Amino acid sequence: MSILSIAGLVLMAICASELGAQQTSDPRFRSGLTATVIDAPPVDGHACRQVALRWQTRAGARSYRALTAPSKNGAWTALGAASACGAGRITSPTTASDPQPEPAAASPHRLFYRVVALGANGAIDSTDVVPVELTAIAPAGRRP
Repeated sequence: MSILSIAGLVLMAICASELGAQQTSDPRFRSGLTATVIDAPPVDGHACRQVALRWQTRAGARSYRALTAPSKNGAWTALGAASACGAGRITSPTTASDPQPEPAAASPHRLFYRVVALGANGAIDSTDVVPVELTAIAPAGRRP
């Protein structure tokens, strides 16, 4: 078998594996992540916001991992890092909560979230990335 034939077989295998991965993706799971920002009670004098995540179930998933990053293509980390407002955590099989300190009034803060479905042998699917913009809490009686 020539090197050219081997290269062709390798290329076909790569394309087939990518196609297979796309076929096993669940469109409902991929697009099912929502993120809602909720005012939260202050913690030790820090104004806080709560990012509530909710997603669809994924057939074959044994568990889920909620991830956050400072940019869409940034370094993804699992929820759990403690902030002044507490630590993020998965609260049920399809929900998570990520407490965040209120940003300064003049500088909104953007975070990105996604959820990975984990099967018996690791990751089986991932939701689309959802951006969340955290803004300062408006003073009582005033609307932004």
